[in-house]
Order: sequence, then C-alpha cells, then structure tokens
Amino acid sequence: AHEDGRAPPTALEAALAGLWGHALGVARVERDHRYFDDPVHAPRGADLLAQVQAVFGIALAPGALAGEAGTVEGMARAVARLRGTPAA
Repeated sequence: AHEDGRAPPTALEAALAGLWGHALGVARVERDHRYFDDPVHAPRGADLLAQVQAVFGIALAPGALAGEAGTVEGMARAVARLRGTPAA
C-alpha cells in the first residue's frame, strides 16, 4: 500500500512495494520516495536487491538504488525492462 492509501498502479509495483516495505521494516511505502538516499535506510539496500533477485530473477547493480531504481516506481521500470516486459 502507499502512503496516500491508493493502490500501486501495477502488479509489479505492488509486489516491489511489498519487498521495499519488508526491507525497510515499514507497512507502507510511497512509490516515488527515495528511501535509500537516507543514511538510516541505506544499509538495507543490499537486502532489498537480494530480495528482488530472489523473487524476480533480476540482478540489479549495487548502485541501482542511487539511480533509476531508487524509487518503487523507477525500480518497476528497471525490472520490467530487464525482464523484457511492459511495466504495466
């Protein structure tokens, strides 16, 4: 779920939001917030990337959270692109 109560726009984003929430230890995440830019959350980034690889079979580079994959929305685009599927 998202901070504003709206459902994620895609099933992929919903799945990723769950992984992000688990990695961050929170119930809700915003799709466009850069959680891992915060030094408090940064150490949990490696756990998130490992979860994404386990669930989706996609290995994102360790620096991915500093770039496009630094938000749930951006990570959904990156995962979809690497899977060769639409983000929707």
